[in-house]
Amino acid sequence: MDELLDSLAKSSDSTVGPDDIHYQMLKHLPSDVLPSLLNTLNNIWLTGKFPPSWRQSHIVPIPKAGKDSSDPSHTDL
Repeated sequence: MDELLDSLAKSSDSTVGPDDIHYQMLKHLPSDVLPSLLNTLNNIWLTGKFPPSWRQSHIVPIPKAGKDSSDPSHTDL
């Protein structure tokens, strides 16, 4: 449980993925829900079976300032 709480405390806000779960939501879970989250994460770790949505991501290219945004070589990922 300490490791889970430490990881949540150290996590930084980032763009949400397809599951639409924000780190702030996880950081503010009621304490009686945390054992269920820990159990779920431990089961995933032990079995190696990840939810399909965790295998997806959204990539948004960001055009470089002053460059032609239609040229894919002028973006930062």
